[in-house]
Amino acid sequence: MAPNTKSAKGKQAKITKKFIINASQPASDKIFDVSAFEKFLQDKIKVDGRVGNLGDVIQISQQGEGKIEVIAHQEFSGRYLKYLTKKFLKKQQLRDWLRVVSTSKGVYELRFFNVVNDEAEDDEDDRAPISECLELRLPYLYRRINHHNCHYTLSQLCIIADNARDPES
Repeated sequence: MAPNTKSAKGKQAKITKKFIINASQPASDKIFDVSAFEKFLQDKIKVDGRVGNLGDVIQISQQGEGKIEVIAHQEFSGRYLKYLTKKFLKKQQLRDWLRVVSTSKGVYELRFFNVVNDEAEDDEDDRAPISECLELRLPYLYRRINHHNCHYTLSQLCIIADNARDPES
């Protein structure tokens, strides 16, 4: 007698995947709204080709300060979650400042791009002062100096700009 090669569709093993998006650093700097991001995910995640069809299959909840947990009870891609996160950042005009990094399997973190001080190249006259760049063109400043290896947050850059404006303090 030949073995039964038909697969039982109703007896598939349950798949449970857990993803965490850690946005605590930008949330503590008050430039990222975690509750708006949670609502965006609930509105945009597709299940069976339809948005707004989450049901019990996908659960999205806020865990602590700046963390969002996504639990999927069916096949779900982490790349899709990263794509939606980038889409939200672009919509909020934060894509020039934040990036999505996978720190471990199923864990994504929002980090600031590395922004540096360009004191080594002070002899060039075509560069604008850092305070002027910060006030007028923050994304331009990032693109101009991101290849160095110093790390500044957005709040630190604002302090640098204030000190450049008022050197007596």
